[in-house]
Amino acid sequence: MVAIDYSLQTLVGNNFNNLILNGSTFFKSTLDGVLMNQTRLRGTNFQEASLLNVTATGAIFAAGGSFGAADFFKATFSNTNLSGANLRGVNLTEANASFSNFSNANLTNATLQLATFQDVRTSRVANLTNAQLQQAVSPRCKLSRVQT
Repeated sequence: MVAIDYSLQTLVGNNFNNLILNGSTFFKSTLDGVLMNQTRLRGTNFQEASLLNVTATGAIFAAGGSFGAADFFKATFSNTNLSGANLRGVNLTEANASFSNFSNANLTNATLQLATFQDVRTSRVANLTNAQLQQAVSPRCKLSRVQT
């Protein structure tokens, strides 16, 4: 599948499971209930996107081939499941995640500068269980009530 521009769109319930969307853009888009399990999203632009109730287990956001890593600058994750996702080297600068699951995700070399992974509304937490954070850039990254 070729790169597609979903900029500034609202996508509800779309099924992108197992697709190749490398190089696509979701700039300032709202993704609600979107399925992206095992989807290849290398070099995809999620800057300032809102990911609500998104399931992207095992998705690949890391660099590969001619594509760099995905960019989540100022993205918002709410009730998003990224368990087992490959997030190596992605940019999560100023991203905000709550109610989200990052268990078994690989965040090696990810940039987490000024990112916030927390839940301020209930006792639920962003789950980073077994997430690989070695060499992640995280100056002033706020991780509160996070399970590891």
